[in-house]
Amino acid sequence: MSREVCYHSRYRISAKTIKEIVCVCRGIFTRLMEDAGLIVSPWSEVILPEEESTPRRIYTQEEIARIAEGISEDPQRMRNVYQGQSDQFDHWCQYARFCRPLFLIGASGWPEIDICTMTWDNVDRKAQAIIRNRSKTGANMVLFFTPDIEKLLRFQPQTGQYVFPEHAEMYLRHSGCVSYRVIKFLKGLGITTSIQIPERRVASVKDHHSLRHSYCILANKARIPVSVRMKLAGHKTVAMAEYYANHNDLDDLREAAQRLPTLNVRRRKSMVLFYSKLFMKAIKIGLKSKLRGKAVRPGWLHLLSSISSLKNWMIFSYKPDIQRAER
Repeated sequence: MSREVCYHSRYRISAKTIKEIVCVCRGIFTRLMEDAGLIVSPWSEVILPEEESTPRRIYTQEEIARIAEGISEDPQRMRNVYQGQSDQFDHWCQYARFCRPLFLIGASGWPEIDICTMTWDNVDRKAQAIIRNRSKTGANMVLFFTPDIEKLLRFQPQTGQYVFPEHAEMYLRHSGCVSYRVIKFLKGLGITTSIQIPERRVASVKDHHSLRHSYCILANKARIPVSVRMKLAGHKTVAMAEYYANHNDLDDLREAAQRLPTLNVRRRKSMVLFYSKLFMKAIKIGLKSKLRGKAVRPGWLHLLSSISSLKNWMIFSYKPDIQRAER
């Protein structure tokens, strides 16, 4: 007998969190039910809620420019924003310094965990590239040095196994600490990182992982083959590579719609041009005949009159089609 469960509560937890709690409780009761003398686990018939995932949003060009200015060595714009608030500016600069390697390398589509746990063995200075396997899937990833990344690694002290020891220690202790600093850095730039969903807590829509989505869609727009994108971003399947590149905004849809052929408008336009040329030819023949003192043949007069009326009708009927095409 199935039982319905109401998940509405004052805590506003998401469906994903509820599923994780239920799965943990199911596992515990499954292991202990025999020792506890239970025949059926009370968690086996719990109905799980439908998970409504919040779509990840990519960074706009204006936001990418803000991030680039924010991780620069002299963020002059942020000095003007925090003018007269030196303590808050120094506090934000700590986040900016921490986020600098995350965003410089993350701009090439690398996940947060693979940047934080990157070791010096992954750095191939001879090939001018960083090569490693993804922590999540084991897929191979390659990142070639840019001038900024080469400079970052050149001045990074080699004091241990990890390239960024502070990031590695923090991520391995609690990954949320890294994400917290990234969110603080983005909010300091005036970038909206979360939205409020009814009957739920605030949902994150922009963070470091959004940079990976942004890289994949820009690579797709640049016509980079999917096999190359998979190698650069570390995707194992074509389906996952296409999923990351599937962010079509209004500008993309408008550009695609403008490339579609408008057959009716072109046909009528060509007909108008055809009859206009024919109309002008008839006028020339009439003028030549008049100048030579000859009478215009009745057939040409009839054709001239017919073309004139037909031309006016075609031009009249052509305008609404233009309006419909614009709409």
